[in-house]
Amino acid sequence: MRQFLPFFILFLVFPNFLAAENYIETFDFKVQGNTIAVEYRLKPLPSTGKHYYMVRLRASLDGRDIQPVSTSGDLGKLNAANETKRISWDCLKDEPEMHGQLSLWLDVELFGGKKVADAPLGLVFVRGGTFKMGSNDGESDEKPVHTVTVSDFYLSKYELTVAEFRKFVEDKNYRTDAETGDGSYIWVVNTWKKTASINWRHDAEGKNALDNHPVIHVSWNDAVAYCKWISKKTGQKYRLPTEAEWEYAAGNGSRHTKYSWGNGGPSGKKGGNVADKTAKAKISNLPIFENYTDGYVFVAPVGLFDANDFGLHDMTGNVWEWCSDWYDSDFYKNCPSSNPTGANSGTNRVFRGGSWFRYPRFCRAAYRNSYPPASRTYNLGFRLARSF
Repeated sequence: MRQFLPFFILFLVFPNFLAAENYIETFDFKVQGNTIAVEYRLKPLPSTGKHYYMVRLRASLDGRDIQPVSTSGDLGKLNAANETKRISWDCLKDEPEMHGQLSLWLDVELFGGKKVADAPLGLVFVRGGTFKMGSNDGESDEKPVHTVTVSDFYLSKYELTVAEFRKFVEDKNYRTDAETGDGSYIWVVNTWKKTASINWRHDAEGKNALDNHPVIHVSWNDAVAYCKWISKKTGQKYRLPTEAEWEYAAGNGSRHTKYSWGNGGPSGKKGGNVADKTAKAKISNLPIFENYTDGYVFVAPVGLFDANDFGLHDMTGNVWEWCSDWYDSDFYKNCPSSNPTGANSGTNRVFRGGSWFRYPRFCRAAYRNSYPPASRTYNLGFRLARSF
């Protein structure tokens, strides 16, 4: 359908490819000032299994893809389909100089069935897909931006907790790298200090860690040891996510958002435990997400903030998360296009996601970080993955 808008845009509205058309019953829009109001209905969900729709608004201007950011309404994961859905997009806020031919469509995917219903306890099914990995606005090791496809996989809904790690330690009588080495870092008065007695049982200040907090002071070696233990316990192969899987999941799949909550700044529960005004009150020289308060100086209980499109919590902030890959600053120059697993060798292992101690630059989904595999510190943990 076509319509001329007050600000001289030729408007084309259509569902995105045949799969989306098969899910959409009705689709309409109207212009309200600078806002485009969309109404649509989806076909009923299948009656068997646990199914849901994932709905995204897409747009292009004169053939150039643009990302509708200033949106509200029925987007993301939808469990109910038998009612009218509404989306509002302040298009001129996102594209102030909007002149030309604007195309608007819905990207609708159906998730569910056996893959979702059979997801292991504590894990979320992540439907694979293709995305643009890296960022032209980031660090040199995030370039070049390249197309990557990842297969379906499972990922832990939450970061691994202190309580979960304790079961492993007690069952195996395991000693972490912090315990066999020289401890880990904690905040003492006004600086970070490596302290020999600090290990996974402690928080970032050296106090007893709470059971529902993400485990910290654990190395890549410790994380892999946990994966081997839980695999043997369950008879299912658990592992750390690859760097590509992690970025795909954190950036909401092909949307590849800047942060796991979206492209804008954090707001309330639609955000994460990142460097904020609460942390700055304790650590005065800390750069922060301005005008944001998450209520926590150090780590927060897992799952406190809203999940992303895949149903994953704390992919941005709380603690950094170990990935399986060796780190190579030039890896993206020759990265395989399908299920890359990182460099063949190296000295550092990758970790991702930012933390309660990190500001916007470090919390981007595309940001890469790395440490030697025996390293451990006050804001670094992990979550589990499984191949489908």
